[in-house]
Amino acid sequence: MKDHAKNNQINSKYLEWDSGFLGFPVWEMSLPEKVDESQIKKILEEKRRAGVKLIYAHLSGAEKSSEVIEREGGLLVDRKLTFSKTIELPSPFLELPDTEIKRLASETSTTKVYEQKLIELAWEAGHFSRFRLDPQFPELKFKELYRTWLLRSLAGEMAKVVLVKENPSGIPVGFVTINLVGSIGVIGLIAVDSSCRGQGIGSQLVRGALVEMYKLGAKNAQVITQRENQGACLLYHRTGFSILSEVVRYHFWL
Repeated sequence: MKDHAKNNQINSKYLEWDSGFLGFPVWEMSLPEKVDESQIKKILEEKRRAGVKLIYAHLSGAEKSSEVIEREGGLLVDRKLTFSKTIELPSPFLELPDTEIKRLASETSTTKVYEQKLIELAWEAGHFSRFRLDPQFPELKFKELYRTWLLRSLAGEMAKVVLVKENPSGIPVGFVTINLVGSIGVIGLIAVDSSCRGQGIGSQLVRGALVEMYKLGAKNAQVITQRENQGACLLYHRTGFSILSEVVRYHFWL
């Protein structure tokens, strides 16, 4: 009985970075598969009285619980898929896939035009992001969020390696950021210019990312995308990834 009760608890926490970035209090709720509607009502009222403006809610499975959440004002913003793959690369493949993919180190000097193109690609990477799809989330904040993510990755703060695919003129047409969490290599941002899709660039970037992860000592690779992002899901299936988990995410605006 105790374990059952524990599994039906709603856990919440204050998100300091998000609150500072957005300029108002933001919390996060982890919801159990079986959601108690009265419990959600109580928590939402408590947070509303405390001045909280936005709550991110995460739910694993349970369609009936989804109905309860939406009835209480939760806005479905995405279905997050985590893809996973064991990294097993033989030595002949330990080089970047082609000469037009380059590795950017944190000390690499880039022009403002080059950097701006990468920022625009980062915005494309967030095309299916909940921060873009939520109509109440300011567009300028979405763009600032992904710009910050990209620049901090280039600076080595949020990524160990950044790979860039350039066209023959040296203009970025795709990129991928790679980080290491324990023994897991993580793809953070990945994007291909909309005018260059269908040319295998995404597969080249993923292969390059796997090579870099292998060199960093990673045993497994993971990447997160949205179920609605069918192009990305196809890419990961095609490059040997499989779905590890799915989480449904909601926003409560108070």
